[in-house]
Amino acid sequence: MLAMQTLLTAPLSTTFLTDLQTSPRFAETRALLERFDQLVEQSDLQPSEKERVITAKRVSLLVHRGQPDRPDGQPYINHPLQVTLTLANKFGLQDPDLLIAALLHDSVEDRPETLIEALGGSIQADRDIREQAFDQLRIAFGARVSEIVKHLTNPDFDEQASTLIQAGDTRSIKEIKRALYHDHFLEILREDPYAFMVKLSDFEQNAYNLGNLTAEARAPLQAKYGPVITSVRHHLQYLSAESPLFPFRARLQQELHDVYERDYRRPATVQ
Repeated sequence: MLAMQTLLTAPLSTTFLTDLQTSPRFAETRALLERFDQLVEQSDLQPSEKERVITAKRVSLLVHRGQPDRPDGQPYINHPLQVTLTLANKFGLQDPDLLIAALLHDSVEDRPETLIEALGGSIQADRDIREQAFDQLRIAFGARVSEIVKHLTNPDFDEQASTLIQAGDTRSIKEIKRALYHDHFLEILREDPYAFMVKLSDFEQNAYNLGNLTAEARAPLQAKYGPVITSVRHHLQYLSAESPLFPFRARLQQELHDVYERDYRRPATVQ
C-alpha cells in the first residue's frame, strides 16, 4: 500500500481550508467531520487502521471539493461523510475497509482523474480511466477497498442503454436506465453483502425522505427508487442465515416498508 504519510501531506488549498473552518456554507460539514472524528477516535480500531480511515477522509475531501452541490443544496463533500456515519450506525461496523470504501464510494464514478492525482498517480492516455482509478485505490488502500468501490460504481448506463436501443429495445432511454440501475443494485446484494451495506447506506441518503421535495422533483425519484425498494425487500426474505446481512434482515425489511409507504405508495402528481 502507498505510504500513509504521502497521502496525509497531500495539499488542501488554504482557501478551501479557511472556508471549511469558517464559512456558514460548511457548518453542516464541520458537524459531520466532528462526528466522524469522534467515531474513529472512540472505535476499537488499531492506530494504523485509524490512520488509514482518517487518510481516506482526507482523500475524499480532496476528490469532492468543488463538486456541484447535492440536490438538497448541501456541499457534495457532506455526502460521503453522511454515508460513512450511516454505515457505522446502521450496521454497527468498525471494519476499516468498509469505512474507507464508504468515504470513497463515489470517487471513481464522479472524479476518477482527481482521485488518481490525489493518490499520487499519473494518468495514462491509453488506459481506461476508471481502471486506472481502481488500481490507485488498490495501491493506496488495498485490494478489498478497490473491489468494494468497484461494486459500488455505477456502470455507464447511457452507453448500455444506447447499445440496447440499437439492438432493438423499444423502451425509452429513461426506462432502460432505471431498469439497469435496478439490476445493478440487486447484483451488489448477490455478489458482496458487505458492499451492499455501503450501498444501502448510500441509498438512504439518496432515496429516503422525499416528502420535502416538490412533486416535480419527487416523481422521477419515485420511478427510479420505488422498484428497487420493492425488490430489495423481496430478496431480503431469502437471505442465507450465513449472510452478514441476516442479523439485520427484519429491521431492514421494516425500514424499507415504512419508507415505501411514506414516500412511494402515492405517486407524485406533477401539475
